[in-house]
Order: sequence, then structure tokens, then C-alpha cells
Amino acid sequence: TYAIAHERTEERREEWNERYLRARNFLTYRMNRFHSGLITRAQRPRWSRRLFFLDLDGVFDCEALGFPHTTPSGVAALELLGSHDFSVVLNTGRSIEHARNYCQSYSLPGGLAEFGSVFVDAVRRCEMALIDAAAADQLARCREGIKRIPGVFIDSGYHYSIRAYRYDGAGTVGLSAAEVEDLLAQCHAIRLTAIRRQEDTYIVQRGTGKGPGILAVRRYLGCTAEPVVAIGDSEWDLEALAMAEASYAPGNCSRGVRELARRANCRIMGKPFQRGLLAAVQDMLGNGVASGGACPLEPTRRGGAGDLILALLRVAERPRYRQFLAALDYRGL
Repeated sequence: TYAIAHERTEERREEWNERYLRARNFLTYRMNRFHSGLITRAQRPRWSRRLFFLDLDGVFDCEALGFPHTTPSGVAALELLGSHDFSVVLNTGRSIEHARNYCQSYSLPGGLAEFGSVFVDAVRRCEMALIDAAAADQLARCREGIKRIPGVFIDSGYHYSIRAYRYDGAGTVGLSAAEVEDLLAQCHAIRLTAIRRQEDTYIVQRGTGKGPGILAVRRYLGCTAEPVVAIGDSEWDLEALAMAEASYAPGNCSRGVRELARRANCRIMGKPFQRGLLAAVQDMLGNGVASGGACPLEPTRRGGAGDLILALLRVAERPRYRQFLAALDYRGL
């Protein structure tokens, strides 16, 4: 990313940006393929009346290896939900392309992507846009407007919203508030608003989000009367967590989620990331599954790189104090 930020010609910057995105997606998709091989109850995706809405970043996925991927605990949580006839529905800010891949890799029935801008039904093999035609036209104008802002790039995987960012050192940064305001004004994008994060900025239709997305899915599936479960970790999950009949958050959740838990039906787990997800699923099911110890999942093929990757991911899931102690004794790794 440092080289992209300091590349002088615009054409070369765009080329390197696309190569970076393709490389990152390749690694993410390959790890999805690897982890899906750990699931022993492989089956075709199907819908049930029991819906579990799952956030990706910070919940099912982490970036211990430098790109999004899950861990053995995340896979164990998926398998546990599947064995109890839950339909796991992604509810993420990631692109539609990522949602398609995760559904295909893990045999999930569907998912919400791009902060509730689109719904993927992997069972019926269709997609439902949750934005209107006016917003789509304004998004197209904003894409052209962003191209005129120096040093700003667009993630081409987003089709129903816009993800924009600059490269800065080893990572990315989002647009400033003034830049976003000017962009929306110049493009006459009255139907759009922005989600500003430190690492990137999203342009989405007003009124969309993870919460409205849950309502849309429940109506689509005819499950408006059945209770649903949701898990998330950030400010952008608050509406979804508040409207679910039962909601959870891993221990790494934001301050806003912790404040919600004090006044609503949201439970924060003592463990972070994927271990927190697994603990939440175990708590929800109340089936007495042990919450500690090693995950029983193993590679489908013994030996080789699969064992090494699994060992590294298990090390990454250890509490920090155990990682520190292991670092003092290499035999403990």
C-alpha cells in the first residue's frame, strides 16, 4: 500500500489498486475454501424459520494474517448453528462479491451486504436490491465525482453502494467530512448519505442499514412473527442488535454496543472475536457445550500446509497472556 500511495502516475495507481484488491480477495476466498473443508456437516443451503444474523468483520472474521479470515472457533460456531437448524444470514458492510463468496463457500442460504443495500438469496440464486432507482443514479454520479478527487480510490466490488479510500502508509484512510459534503452537494445526491470510518468511507442510500436489512429479509422470507438472533460488534450494528429478539456481541465490541447492552436485550460475551461468537452460540443454544479448550475441528487432509495454518490460527485465538508466555518459550508455540 505504501507503493500505491507514492506512485506518481494516476494510471499506475489505479492499476496497482485493482491488483491489491484482487490479491486481497484471492487470499480471503482461498481461506474461506480452506475453512469450509473443516465443516463435517456439509449440506446444500436451505432456509429455515430460525434466523441468525451474523456480522463478518470483528465477529466471524479477524485479520490475524493480514486479510479477512475466520478461525476454527468461527467455523465451529457455524457448524453448531447448522446442526440446530439455524439459517445463518450474513449482515455485513462488505461488498456483494464477498457476500456471494461466503455464501457459496460455507453453504449459507443468504446474506445482506454493503450495509443493507442488497440481499443475496443463495437458495433461490437471486439478488434483491434494497436501494431505489433514484439512489442508484446518484451513486453513479458520485462514482464519477470521486474519480476527480486526487488520490482517492474506489473498491470495484461494491455495486449497490460506494467504498472510497486513500492509501496512507501501510493502510487506508477515509475521506474527510468536508470532502464528503462537497461530493454529495456537487452530485446533487440528496438520496444518499455517508458512513465515515477511519479506514474508509461508504456512500449509501438514506434509510438503508443493517437494521432495515433485517426487516427486509424477514418480510422476504415471511418470517416476521418468528424471533431472530443477531450478533455484531460496532456502531453500525446497533440498530440490528436493538431490533433482534436476542442479540449478542463479542468482547471486542465498541463502546456504543456496551451502552446498548445496559439498556436492551443484548449480551456481551467475555471472549473477543471468533471465540466470542462461539461462546454466544453456545449460550444461545444452552446445550452445555464446553466453552474452553481447543476446537475439535481438523483439516480434511492430514499433514502439509493445512496443519500449519490451523496451528497458526489456534495460536492467534489464544488470549494475549498465553501468547506472551508462549513467546518466552518457543516450544509452547
